Amino acid sequence: MRPLFLVALTAAALLASLALSLAYDTRAPDVVLVDGLRLVCGDQHTHQYLSFDARVHPMDVLYTIRRQNNDFITLTDHNTALGGDLVRAWAGLLGLDTLVITGEEVTTSSWHIGALGIQTTVSRWLTLNETLDEIHRQGGIAVANHPTRKFHQNLLPAFESGKIDGLEWVNTAPYYEGKHPEVQEFIAILESRGLLDRAVKIGTSDSHFADSLGQATTCLLVPRLDRDSVLQAMRERRGAVAWQGKFQAQEPWATRLNQNPEALAKIQFGRPIPPQAAGLLFLGLMGAALFLRKVE
Repeated sequence: MRPLFLVALTAAALLASLALSLAYDTRAPDVVLVDGLRLVCGDQHTHQYLSFDARVHPMDVLYTIRRQNNDFITLTDHNTALGGDLVRAWAGLLGLDTLVITGEEVTTSSWHIGALGIQTTVSRWLTLNETLDEIHRQGGIAVANHPTRKFHQNLLPAFESGKIDGLEWVNTAPYYEGKHPEVQEFIAILESRGLLDRAVKIGTSDSHFADSLGQATTCLLVPRLDRDSVLQAMRERRGAVAWQGKFQAQEPWATRLNQNPEALAKIQFGRPIPPQAAGLLFLGLMGAALFLRKVE
């Protein structure tokens, strides 16, 4: 076989593999209906370049969550709500209909509050009560992000007053792996005071790198896929946390969804590369190997 022909064959196979993989990444999420409502899943604590400590391009965000079979994503960059607008603009450029919800992680030394579904940036210089009031004024939902021990003293009164709407039940960021007992300690405190059932539980990746996006998600039952429906389902606690291939944290929905094979199939982490792409990639690599042998 002539070397130039092998080069052309290899290049064609690799390009075809890439095209099929990208097409698969951008395939619409699976539609699962439960009691006439659509089950939608999304990561609600995510970061990209606008967070000083993140290394994720908006395009990576969109392709990764598609591959994870997610229906929506909430951008929560540190102390700015511009991330949602930026990723939404990229979705338009790429022709993707992914629901991008604007959010922010209001980050201070005394609390980290997820402001989900807001319109504009919430200042980090407000008091905690002022922060929560501003989130609600914008129609958003306030979530206690990774409630580790140093935050307990400030967060507990806010839960008692009913101003915090949600609790981060699962946060898969490597930084917090050793702090899970502190989060469980706070959950136990809320439960002992009869406050736990008031809060919607969410699952998040707190991703700062693309490969961790969607490792844990919040799955909700909505009449339609839009911002208002997602936020209303959260207020009504109509859904559950999805993590490690199972639903958890919110009853009776967690049990019901775990008994639904289609719902379980939707939350298996990541969709595989299609066999056509894998086959073409194999041909491309074989062509490259043959070419190298000819050159030798």
